[in-house]
Amino acid sequence: MSDQSLIRNAGGSVMVGSYEKYLGLFSVVGRSKYYTFRGIKERVWRKVTNWKNSFLSAAGKEILIKVVLQAVPTYTMSVFLFPKRLCTELNSLLAKFWWGNQKNRKWINWGSWDRLGQQKHKGGIVFRNIEYFNLALLAKQGWRILSNPTSLVAQIHKQKYYKDSSYLEAKLGSSPLFIWKSIWKASEIVKDGMSFRVQSPIKRLHKEAMVKELIVEEEKKWNEELIREIFVENEVEQILSLPLSKMESEDKLVWGPSNPIRANFQ
Repeated sequence: MSDQSLIRNAGGSVMVGSYEKYLGLFSVVGRSKYYTFRGIKERVWRKVTNWKNSFLSAAGKEILIKVVLQAVPTYTMSVFLFPKRLCTELNSLLAKFWWGNQKNRKWINWGSWDRLGQQKHKGGIVFRNIEYFNLALLAKQGWRILSNPTSLVAQIHKQKYYKDSSYLEAKLGSSPLFIWKSIWKASEIVKDGMSFRVQSPIKRLHKEAMVKELIVEEEKKWNEELIREIFVENEVEQILSLPLSKMESEDKLVWGPSNPIRANFQ
């Protein structure tokens, strides 16, 4: 029995003759990333051209964009980094659908897509910017690697790309797989979300001081006197407003809000 047959029998897997796609995703991405993923743009375009846009209300268009059109590339974007050209063209298609009228094929762009992506209380409609959404999904994969280091995918990436360091310290490496290149590119978003730092000059604490040094362990409460000596007033109030756990839980990493522009992805 061949090695291939032994592996197939042991894993209960099924042999296939074509490896172009696996679970709906490309198993091999060529040099032209735009050519590889342009089929997603065509899928969005087909949906847009099939809808009777002239009979849709603004609320109807909003729902179709958020629920249908923006969902088309989501699965692929959670694994691969799209070319900026493709992201720009997808944003443009969504904008044309929002502002356009299928009856006369004319449209006027009355506002930028980024402006429409703002929260509603700021005058936007919360439409997603495809490029930033792509990065956010990839950053989520990086966070999973960081928070679940024993998972199979985390161990594979570690052995191949950052054997003696961590995901946040990893280098791109030579001839990396496009999947790793995509996740690595989004690591700056994770770093940005974990980089909360106080602004006060720390005088009484050493450089590697931990939060527990600001807590009265016996009473399970903040050492308010020490905190007021170290931090400025607004930081003092923020710290003292945080409730302390009575369960003595272990410390863990936290990924807070990230800004793709501040993280320098342009």
